Amino acid sequence: MRKSLTGSIYASFLFFSQSLFAYSAEEISALAIEKNLHQSKTWRALLHTQKNEPSIHDQKFLLSHKNFSLKQELVETINYLTKFESCNFPARRMFILNSLSLPSSSFRTGNCPDYQEFLEQVPIDNIDLVYTSENLTQPSSMMGHIMLKMSGARKNNVNVSHAISFFTELNSINVPKIIWDSLVTGKEGYFQVSPYQPKVDYYLNEEQRSIWEYQLELTTAQTKLIQAHLWELKTAKLDYFFHTYNCATVTQQILAIASPALENESQHWLTPVDVVKNVAAAGMINKTRVIPSNKWQSKMLQEALSSPQQAVVNEFIDTTSHDNFSKYDEKTQFLMWNLAKSVNDLNYQKREISQQQWHEKKQEITRKKSQLSKDYVIDLTDYRTPLLTPPDSQLSAGYVRRQNKNWLKLSYLPASHKIEDDNRQFFSENELSLSSISLLVSADDNNVKLDEWLLYSVRSLVPWDKFTRGVSGNLKFGFEQHHDQTLDTSLAANISGGLGYTYALSKDLNVFAMLNLGVGVRDKPYLYSFPEVGAYIYEIFDMKTQLSFKLLDNQRRSQFVQKQFSLNQSLYFEDDISFIVKYQKTWNNYNDDKQVIAEVKYQF
Repeated sequence: MRKSLTGSIYASFLFFSQSLFAYSAEEISALAIEKNLHQSKTWRALLHTQKNEPSIHDQKFLLSHKNFSLKQELVETINYLTKFESCNFPARRMFILNSLSLPSSSFRTGNCPDYQEFLEQVPIDNIDLVYTSENLTQPSSMMGHIMLKMSGARKNNVNVSHAISFFTELNSINVPKIIWDSLVTGKEGYFQVSPYQPKVDYYLNEEQRSIWEYQLELTTAQTKLIQAHLWELKTAKLDYFFHTYNCATVTQQILAIASPALENESQHWLTPVDVVKNVAAAGMINKTRVIPSNKWQSKMLQEALSSPQQAVVNEFIDTTSHDNFSKYDEKTQFLMWNLAKSVNDLNYQKREISQQQWHEKKQEITRKKSQLSKDYVIDLTDYRTPLLTPPDSQLSAGYVRRQNKNWLKLSYLPASHKIEDDNRQFFSENELSLSSISLLVSADDNNVKLDEWLLYSVRSLVPWDKFTRGVSGNLKFGFEQHHDQTLDTSLAANISGGLGYTYALSKDLNVFAMLNLGVGVRDKPYLYSFPEVGAYIYEIFDMKTQLSFKLLDNQRRSQFVQKQFSLNQSLYFEDDISFIVKYQKTWNNYNDDKQVIAEVKYQF
């Protein structure tokens, strides 16, 4: 009994001694390195590294900026936390103490009123991943936007929500400078913590972009670590790079603190949709909420209603007459009244009607919906979801027959998708191509030449409708093949664009017409025009056909107007594999040129 008591006293004394006398920085560093803490995925996420290289170079954030390594930064952090009363690295402090099971007294604790105020003003009980749909008119948001929503209750029991976002400002019309700054030198990045609702209102009302909120399944410890890390980022200087350090990169690295599976070591160009898919694959999504914009919801409801039913809604919008609603069953009336509500709100947001007109129609819609015998709900969870869009990068290889020669064609698109791809998860056929490049390898002599290099190409065929209207357009610049008057092709620098309209003849068949202008340079610059008409149709067996006819005037300063007919047939085998056949004929009064392409595309 005495022996047992002595051992108990000794163990208690040892525990008391360890608590009373703090470890030295050298001892903590040795223990951390012994446990390979510097190789932890959480540590790499806290430092925002990619392939062990830092994305943040601010010396206030990166203590070992002169001689960076994961191990050296860990040692420098431990030295810093043991010597100084610092408020800069609460997440690193929390991570090291918890990983090594050390008492909090191991590091010095500073008086941190600003950090404490941040914790009180930005409480975090729940975290949502928020995806905002693409805006093709804004370069920084043309692949959508991703951010975090932090929700919690303050000490006075007031519930608040904040948006955590990273962005840059592209307020110049100098496109080459924007590209250079965004891809090479970096632009000033803004890490912002702001009230959430104004962000939502702006995206929904001003830009008509829909929002998906994905509530994340996180432990209290993971939530607190993320909250502490937000403070570390809030005080750091961040550089924005469009392809390597953008809103998607920062958001995923923040979440990788909680889920190591999100560490981005392979995806060289991470997009907002990639983050949503990666978080879903990691099993972090608890539930989903869709907040549709009025424009998006109007188009969705039109798909569910027939033309006569839409005409009844349009009559109400124009005249407030609703006599013909009663012709339909209650479920259909519910959809019709929801369409009326979306269109009424959209017209008010576009300032096409007065507040009084909007309010009167709103009251009437609310009254008529309340008279329905059942409460119906529209479930948008799986409707045109970002989770089902094709991957954002692609490689393709195929055969080309052009000007009586055979070629092997190799193409690479870092981001994002082509017009021939499967666009059924969008409301319009669209293309967003960033730095797409194609090479031709001669089958006769293995000669290699550049076929096309599109620095930027955007194309949107938005079907016009009587409620939301809609203009189609395209813009591209880069290097592409142009015909001279003998119909020989050569590479020319090019910038072109145009506007037009698209009309839906059915759910799967659409036709379009555009007026386009371009400027090309091959030896000398030339202005040319090319009006275009075309159609696209989605068919059975996951196929899509595209038809296009153009009249090209003055391309390569040709004296003859060139006519060009194109036929593309796409077959989608899997989510990431497709087979595409293209036929193109160009002719004038004296010559013609035919081209056939058959290629296999892999999207990743």
